[in-house]
Amino acid sequence: MKKLSLIAGLTAMIMSSGSMSLELGDMLYESVKQSVKINTADHEPTVLDISKEFNHRYPTNLFTLIINNAEKAKASNGEGDGVFYDAKNNSLIGQDPRNDESPTLKATLFKSGADHYLFMLTATMELGGLYSDESHYFDIDWKTGEMKPLNDYAPGGYQPPFKSYGTVTQSDFADARNNIIIGYEITDGLFMNLSSHFSWDGGTHKFAGSDIQLPKQQKILPKNVNAKDLKYYAFYDIDDDGNSEIFLSNKDHSIEISAVIRSYEKAEKELLTRRDGSEFKFYKGGIAVTGSCGSGCSAADYVLVNNSGYGETLNVRTLTAPDGGKEITYTAAGEKGGQKISAEKADEFMAKLGEEKQVQLDWQPIISLNFNK
Repeated sequence: MKKLSLIAGLTAMIMSSGSMSLELGDMLYESVKQSVKINTADHEPTVLDISKEFNHRYPTNLFTLIINNAEKAKASNGEGDGVFYDAKNNSLIGQDPRNDESPTLKATLFKSGADHYLFMLTATMELGGLYSDESHYFDIDWKTGEMKPLNDYAPGGYQPPFKSYGTVTQSDFADARNNIIIGYEITDGLFMNLSSHFSWDGGTHKFAGSDIQLPKQQKILPKNVNAKDLKYYAFYDIDDDGNSEIFLSNKDHSIEISAVIRSYEKAEKELLTRRDGSEFKFYKGGIAVTGSCGSGCSAADYVLVNNSGYGETLNVRTLTAPDGGKEITYTAAGEKGGQKISAEKADEFMAKLGEEKQVQLDWQPIISLNFNK
């Protein structure tokens, strides 16, 4: 069990209105430690019922205020002081209307089986001027009254497969079909948006893929490749600068594209594209595609990657004669186009490339790939 980063440090208990009340961070932390008993009734529970029971076991001033205001909202059109109560979809969201910087709590209840319900509680808190979500999930046995934390529940433990030294804010919500969508806004490092989708099958949530949005000016798709044909993505930090490069693939992996994603202001292009009959090779300072270029011909294209930028390139073409003789040509490309270079210059390039690394890309499904307008 770990204390989540956004709530670390919220450890004090405070006295309020003559009763013991937890700080928000402590409520979230304490609630996932163990199962507890809650009161049940003969009727089917609502999200408001479960919220009251949860708050009774782990009381906070904020949730008490939200629940009281939700009771008032229930009698009107669903909206109250800092609260929106959606009885149809069994969800409520609220904050302290007296405090513009108040954290927000969102509660949603799903019916997951006979006498069982899934309770999703999400706290939205500030992190360095940005707001990010932390969600917890609980199994409610309405027959026995047991509320069990689901610390290994798929959406709750999901981490996006990229590495970034920048700030990544997270937004969790359930849609009208009970699917959970986790959105990631990357504000530094990778300049893109990623939404992970978990589909509801009537009893649990399962990972269904991701929606990826890239800046429109990113020229990462080669000619004759349509974004709609791309079905998988992976992230890998080629140059180990903290900002991952992105890899995209079609359904049968006959086409795989590697690209840097660095800036909204500067258009980037694909690093290399691998097609059937070729393979990616990874190096300390770059990436290569190697394969056949015809009968008796092999080719390798190398690209240096530095600070998530597209660097120098080298093409090595080897022709093998029937008698075993070989002719090797080296072509380097820079700002002025390609030019043949000596084997010694090629060796200097390979020295910059560094040692080869063994890399296994972790491919994940894509629901859709969009380019921002």
